[in-house]
Amino acid sequence: MAIKGDDVSKASYLAMTVALALFTKEYSYLKSSLDRKTGKVNREMLRDAYSRSLNMILSGSGYRKLLSYISASKL
Repeated sequence: MAIKGDDVSKASYLAMTVALALFTKEYSYLKSSLDRKTGKVNREMLRDAYSRSLNMILSGSGYRKLLSYISASKL
């Protein structure tokens, strides 16, 4: 299961998706997040978002958060 980090390839792919959302939420408002001339994102910021995302998945905190959402939705 990718969110548990059992399959590193799938966890890495999931982390890429999470990183895009995290980048959008935490960096996109900054002028340095995008190069307006080339249309490219700031690689350092995107790498940071990916690293944080992968660490969340591999540490199990992403799966624990999912379980808490499932539990809360059953109320």
